[in-house]
Amino acid sequence: MTTPIEFLVIGLDSGKFFQKRQNEYSGPCPFCRGKDRFVIFTNRPFPHWNWFCRKCGRDGWADQLNPRLREELTPELRAEYARKQQESDIAKKNAQAKALATYQKGRIWEKYHKNLTEKHRAWWRTQGIPDKWQDFWQLGQTGFALHRTINRQAYTIPKFGFGGVPTNLDYRIIDPLPETGKYRPIRGLPVAPFISRPNMPDWNEVYIVEGSKKAMVLTCHNIVPESSLIIGIPSCNSWAGVEKMAQKWETKIWIMLDPGAEEWSYHLSRALGPPAIVVELPDKPDDMVLAGATREDFLVYMRKAEKNVQS
Repeated sequence: MTTPIEFLVIGLDSGKFFQKRQNEYSGPCPFCRGKDRFVIFTNRPFPHWNWFCRKCGRDGWADQLNPRLREELTPELRAEYARKQQESDIAKKNAQAKALATYQKGRIWEKYHKNLTEKHRAWWRTQGIPDKWQDFWQLGQTGFALHRTINRQAYTIPKFGFGGVPTNLDYRIIDPLPETGKYRPIRGLPVAPFISRPNMPDWNEVYIVEGSKKAMVLTCHNIVPESSLIIGIPSCNSWAGVEKMAQKWETKIWIMLDPGAEEWSYHLSRALGPPAIVVELPDKPDDMVLAGATREDFLVYMRKAEKNVQS
């Protein structure tokens, strides 16, 4: 899929950008260069696209890359862009619904789970996930081309919404190329969070971490009470609709993103509202657990975060 023509208008080399997921493109940063660190989101009418760089930390809007856009776009052109964006959104939503129905009918995650050999199960164990939990989440493995740009073997992490409804699946690439990263969802499906206990009818607290594997590790090692729900969002800046889900929750929400994502943690806490508390950890939560951290160790940082909110 080609990048939008508007990339040229704002001074980005469209030939060096690729689509990571719906309305999200990645490529070289115009400030600090690199290959795959500058992310731009096209989910709003042009030029109201926002961007950020994972390396240098800069962020902003399209018209900050090309300030003349503010003067050059007439009201008529803005309206035309908005109309095209709306048509595109409707078409993408319909395509996603069709792709999701196909995915749910095919139940491909079950086939991947049956692919697990002792070697594959042993790898999951090294990640902190015992066999019984591998079966609970139906983790799997596959060895074919994920799409035209990634021909790699991968472990698989199916995702289910509340009530156990299949929503998406992440491929954890075993031997990723430097420019592709380790994780890829199924293309064409809506972005979805990982929910640790999708069939749990009620919960006392919610924990939000960055990535499915972290949510799994915290669950199987009893870092949080069994009555708690752990949600793994795709990344610090991709919340997969969690902020909308939380509008129905009346429970305390703990945000435990990776070190270095503090700014995004506080963005998320503001979007979630007063029940959300940002917990700043010294390391990634799953790495802490694998290094021997217990529930009490996490409670130290949680109490500190709660005290900071109250002060």
